[in-house]
Amino acid sequence: MHALDNEHSKLTCFEMGGGNYLMIETGGKTIPEGKTLDQNPVWLRFNVADVQKSALELRQKGIDVKVRKEVWGTVADFKDPDGNICSLRDEATF
Repeated sequence: MHALDNEHSKLTCFEMGGGNYLMIETGGKTIPEGKTLDQNPVWLRFNVADVQKSALELRQKGIDVKVRKEVWGTVADFKDPDGNICSLRDEATF
């Protein structure tokens, strides 16, 4: 993680591996009950090896997580502190 807070920029970058990163700039609007896709048309999805285990880790930190199974895999939906939609995903195994 790398953060900038100066007269030119106020942002945080999260390293994602392989030279990739997620840059988040401040100044957005927080909606604790959650944003709709109309309010923020971005859905952050993170691939994990075990959705149930990762969902449990989030719940242990006080995050409300809803796990659901789809034909293409399992997902666990939650919201970040600003109310943005996020989910964990693993591939279906048959």
